[in-house]
Amino acid sequence: MVILDMRGNIVLVNSQLERLFERSRADVLGQSVEILMPERFRGAHQNHRSGYFSDMRVRPMGSGLELSGMRRDGSEFPVEISLSPLVTEAGTFAIAAIRDITERKRAERKFRDLLESAPDAMVVVDSDGVIELVNSQFERMFGYDRSEAIRQPIELFVPKRFRKKHVGHRKGYTVEHPIRPMGIGLELFGVRKNGSEFPVEISLSPLQTEDGLLISAAIRDVTRRKLYEADIQKLNEDLNQHAAQLEAANKELESFSYSVSHDLRAPLRSIDGFSHALLEDYGDLLPEEGKGYLERVRSAAQRMANLIDDLLNLARVTRTQLQIRFINLSDIAEEVVRSLQEAQPERQVKVSITPDLMVDGDPHLLRIALDNLLNNAWKFTSKSDTAVIEFGQLSRVKKVRTFYVRDNGVGFDMAYVNKLFGVFQRLHSVSDYPGTGVGLATVQRIIRIHGGRIWAESKVGVGTTFYFTLSGESNGEQNDSAGRR
Repeated sequence: MVILDMRGNIVLVNSQLERLFERSRADVLGQSVEILMPERFRGAHQNHRSGYFSDMRVRPMGSGLELSGMRRDGSEFPVEISLSPLVTEAGTFAIAAIRDITERKRAERKFRDLLESAPDAMVVVDSDGVIELVNSQFERMFGYDRSEAIRQPIELFVPKRFRKKHVGHRKGYTVEHPIRPMGIGLELFGVRKNGSEFPVEISLSPLQTEDGLLISAAIRDVTRRKLYEADIQKLNEDLNQHAAQLEAANKELESFSYSVSHDLRAPLRSIDGFSHALLEDYGDLLPEEGKGYLERVRSAAQRMANLIDDLLNLARVTRTQLQIRFINLSDIAEEVVRSLQEAQPERQVKVSITPDLMVDGDPHLLRIALDNLLNNAWKFTSKSDTAVIEFGQLSRVKKVRTFYVRDNGVGFDMAYVNKLFGVFQRLHSVSDYPGTGVGLATVQRIIRIHGGRIWAESKVGVGTTFYFTLSGESNGEQNDSAGRR
């Protein structure tokens, strides 16, 4: 505290002033008050002081200019001053209360630095919605210089059609002023200086200060996200439409498949049956060449029936919903091999199956897959002197498990590997190795439905190995023949 006479001379100070300015009262009593401020401000301050004494009134702390004090050693510090007139019998005096606001200024600088470093546009408004502070992101987002934004109502940055409602929302928030996270509340829009509008999300935080309630708002332009959301919604609508169309097509295909199956099976059974009757009843009357023709007719009819069965199985695999269970692939493989041995007990085949290969999968579909792979191995080793078939798992170098079915059969030329999993694609003649060319296509679909991959390696006269995984990618160490298709 300091008391000044009409000439601006110091007539009384307290001990807090001595500590603040690091001066004894003997040094300052009788001196002009300008001794307490930096020299560069003294001339202007004399004019302000003279003006105050000509119109003395209470001036609250914080009103007026940005002021600085100066200590005895010349160091400066920011101050706020409140002024009050004091009328006594000895004359009129002015009482000045001086406050060091160094810490508050430092805090304000940190606060401003935080605002500037924020990734979102930041704005601070008072309880009346008048802007006190903005950051550079706010300037860029709305196209205003901060000097144009400060002291303006926040509704200036809201589209006109929303301003009246916004005032109500703002006043309601001022009463309760909870922290409101980003994305909560209404669909909001901002308006730039050029009049263009854009969607925003706003988070609100109250700030209690000496001057009253301030509200900090973080504003985020969500134009790009809204466009993405619209695109995703459109994609979802398209997907739903395509799914409905696919479901309808599948139902039509299923109906068609069974209709074709029924309509084809009847004439095929007739062809096979009448051909068989001809051979039994009139075989003695037919020349050998005629008998041969009838046998070929029967064989073709039977092959066609098998082909129909395989195509129906392939169609069912495509439409089947997975029923995932924890199953033992080794047990399934042993059952398949046992059936093959019972069907051809004369075959001497050395079979090796790694025990207890446990996986999560559909037991029915994986039975079909292993049945096809092991049948292939059994079939293509039929002309080997010492047939060998193996089912196992590669060493786990990476996380994804890789299984294999290996044989030492006839093999095939890897130049044709891209045809291997195609429907009706065969690498050997029907006369040498019977089949419809649908089995491996069925296996591939089953493996893909499980999220895995299948590929093969082979060498003519040495044998073939089929590799497959049941989830994710293969471990990358094998040659991905199927992947190059």
